[in-house]
Amino acid sequence: MEKRITARENFEAIKTFVVENGGNEDWVTFLDAQVAKLDAKAAKAKEKRAEKAAEPDPYLDAIAAVIGDEPITADEIVAKVDLEDLTRNKVTARIAKLEGVEKVEIKVDNGEGKTVRRVAYKRA
Repeated sequence: MEKRITARENFEAIKTFVVENGGNEDWVTFLDAQVAKLDAKAAKAKEKRAEKAAEPDPYLDAIAAVIGDEPITADEIVAKVDLEDLTRNKVTARIAKLEGVEKVEIKVDNGEGKTVRRVAYKRA
């Protein structure tokens, strides 16, 4: 897979072209300003990610408390945890972050006389 060219790399290449071909100084100033804006935006995003990573995750502790030695599905975890905006997708994303939890496959009766396989989680 080819590496995609970033906007910053694009501006740098255009700036190099303009400088090598005796371009206008206003163009160089403009391109430097664009690169500076991109750098500032990236720094702000990095800072925001760091702040978010430092915040405790209320879902993670609640999900870890529910998972035990018996296999439990993500839907059952959602039903047991008393947080109103917890979804199945949030549960599976948080379980991936937990250590000591293994994924197992269980067979469950679907109520129509058939058994279906479900992914469940339990302590390792």
